[in-house]
Amino acid sequence: MKRLNVCVDILVDRITKIVDGHEVVYNYAKFKCQNDLNAETFEVKPTAVYNGNTDNTMTSDYILSHRNEFIGKMLAIKFYERTDKKIPFNANAYGVRDYESND
Repeated sequence: MKRLNVCVDILVDRITKIVDGHEVVYNYAKFKCQNDLNAETFEVKPTAVYNGNTDNTMTSDYILSHRNEFIGKMLAIKFYERTDKKIPFNANAYGVRDYESND
């Protein structure tokens, strides 16, 4: 299913891995979005590759360094089904829809 949802915040998952005997910390961006059916919020993972096309603005590094460019924007998301609370389950964002007019 595809929908548009408003990004209300950028969240960070910190993942620590051991690489060649050294601890390395990775920061992964996630979007916090407002549900389109009720007042619930949910998390959305960015997807930099969609239908074989790469969108460098959907990488964690870009999102974390340009956080304010995403807040309040409509995100195009894809998900498989909704939970009992009517929020998208396993949602992935594949683009920002800021080129459409609200007129």
